[in-house]
Amino acid sequence: MCEFTNHCADDPCQNNRPCSNTNDNSGFVCNCGRDFVGDACENANFCVNFPCKNGATCSNTASNDGFECTCDEDSGFTGPTCEDPITPPACDSDPCQNGAQCSDENDGFVCQCTNGWIGTTCQTQDFCRDNPCQNGRPCENNEDNDGFLCYCGDEYLGDTCDVINFCAGDPCDNQRPCSNNVDDLDFVCDCGDEYLGVVCDIRNFCQNNPCQNSRPCSNNNDNTGFVCDCGDEFTTDTCEFTNYCNGDPCENNQPCINNDENTGFVCNCEDEFIGDMCEFTNFCLSDPCRNGRSCENNPANTNFRCDCGEEYLGFRCQWTNFCFDDPCENGKPCSNNDDNSDFVCDCGDDFIGKTCGFPVSTTDFCMDTPCQNGRPCSNNEDDDDFVCDCGDEYIGDRCEFTNFCLDNPCENQRTCLNNDDNTGSECDCGDEFVGGNCEFTNFCINDPCENDRPCSNNGDNSGFVCDCGDEFLGDACEVTNHCRSSPCKNEGLCSNSNDDTDFVCSCRDTGYTGPMCEEIDLSTESPINCEGPSPCQNGAICVFDVCVCQTGYNGRFCENVVTEAPVEGCGGPLPCKNGARCLSNVCVCQAGFTGTLCENNIDDCASEPCPSLTSNCVDLVDGFACSCKNGYTGELCDQADNGINDTQSQSNLLIDPWWIALICLIAVMVLTVIGLSICTCRTVKAAKTKSDISP
Repeated sequence: MCEFTNHCADDPCQNNRPCSNTNDNSGFVCNCGRDFVGDACENANFCVNFPCKNGATCSNTASNDGFECTCDEDSGFTGPTCEDPITPPACDSDPCQNGAQCSDENDGFVCQCTNGWIGTTCQTQDFCRDNPCQNGRPCENNEDNDGFLCYCGDEYLGDTCDVINFCAGDPCDNQRPCSNNVDDLDFVCDCGDEYLGVVCDIRNFCQNNPCQNSRPCSNNNDNTGFVCDCGDEFTTDTCEFTNYCNGDPCENNQPCINNDENTGFVCNCEDEFIGDMCEFTNFCLSDPCRNGRSCENNPANTNFRCDCGEEYLGFRCQWTNFCFDDPCENGKPCSNNDDNSDFVCDCGDDFIGKTCGFPVSTTDFCMDTPCQNGRPCSNNEDDDDFVCDCGDEYIGDRCEFTNFCLDNPCENQRTCLNNDDNTGSECDCGDEFVGGNCEFTNFCINDPCENDRPCSNNGDNSGFVCDCGDEFLGDACEVTNHCRSSPCKNEGLCSNSNDDTDFVCSCRDTGYTGPMCEEIDLSTESPINCEGPSPCQNGAICVFDVCVCQTGYNGRFCENVVTEAPVEGCGGPLPCKNGARCLSNVCVCQAGFTGTLCENNIDDCASEPCPSLTSNCVDLVDGFACSCKNGYTGELCDQADNGINDTQSQSNLLIDPWWIALICLIAVMVLTVIGLSICTCRTVKAAKTKSDISP
């Protein structure tokens, strides 16, 4: 009869859950099943799988995003799902041992162990208490807790890490194991059988025992293979064959080797000996058989024996068998002559001629023995005269002259002839060679000397030498000698200019100047004092503070002997230094320089001319200057200077006017004395100077 309202008409139940009216039809009821909860089944049932344990009540949380358990107070459990037993405070059971203090912490306890104990309940003795591990290495108890264990890392070894680990850097090559040596002072590599060497870096080529017959094996010197020590009993690289040379069967110290089959020995007798054991002297060693004939020992091995065949004769086959081709006619017997230089036919009484080719009625032109020096004679082919067989030793129609060209004295394949009187040989050297035997190359063949100067080979025949005379200079006389007329005066030395177009005079210490040393040099200052003992040397005379040198000496005190060493190369670029000239292979130095090449500046301060207390000496070229200290002046800084108070050192390099006047006076006096000396010695000195500088 449709008297009740259907409260489910609007499907109020969610999640497809069924709906029905309440019993009093005043509303609806949703059947949520196990999976959902809520009046309209709008929330998932998080308790569907009974997550709460031990009789606990499960319900959704207020936000319906999970579940929550309400534990039964009498169950003895707690926790989110009531599955954790409720335990009394952990320290109530006094779990900590050996006097350790206990404290409850995080549903458990923590024991504060006394010194010497470790473990959760301080039940284990701490064997690391006394820090037994050395070198700062960490320590802990071993697994059985009956001792300690040190962690030594890579650097140390030993129970307490007290030993340096020399294997720390993996020194052993080829992944071989490493250990410390017995006294722990270094490492030892276990190379096994495969490797050798301190660090197993060398392959062991003996690993597979290549040496046979139990012979020892070792690597070779460069470790690229093995070497077997075969001793005396075995041979070859691997000692596989018996050494049949053991016992030295070869005589006369000759070497022995196994034969090819290694079944016996073979002696290498070389050239000196023969026989299976080199027991016999080889008498054929010196090739005693001449003319290429074969040699062998005689049957008794006491001497040699030559096989001369039919072509040669003699013990050494040294003579040609001139009868080899049967030269004697008419059946006459043939033999070599006495000196074995030709054949002789025994013609008997019925034939004549060299080959017995003519009846006895034919004239014998050799009847009077016309051939000299024992040479054989025969009629000529026309039987109208004689012919002498001179051999190699003689020449001439009658072999009357010795052949001086027999031993081929001419070298370089030049032609040899007897000289005109047949007393010796002459070599035709042509243009290419010189010497009695044409033994030297003719270096003058291309006329290397210029200006028509003569050329000859030098002393060792290794090149040419030009005779330049007085007119020319240079290796090939290519330069005109401009000093030929001796243009330099007053003992000045002359040399060609650098471009060889003119002469240059070096006046040196002559006291003169000018292009030809023709003018007196008044600029030369002299430190010489003739008032006291004479400072001049080598017999020089001191006059007006000037040393007048004897011939052969120079220098301010005549202390230098004029013996300059020759300098090679005046014909080419000048080797002399510091403006010096090269003359006749001698460097002529400018004033103030010395040495073979004039390379050294003369130290004019060496004699300490400046007082050291008042000045410093400055070396100049061909002179010096005194640099005065504060309070001193003068050329030698030997005068007090009361007007100078500054601290700057004064250099006294200028000459006072009175000094110039004094020099002029001295120069006049010196010239007077020199003029007197020149009268007596100028001629001799000039002659010597001229000879010294002649190119």
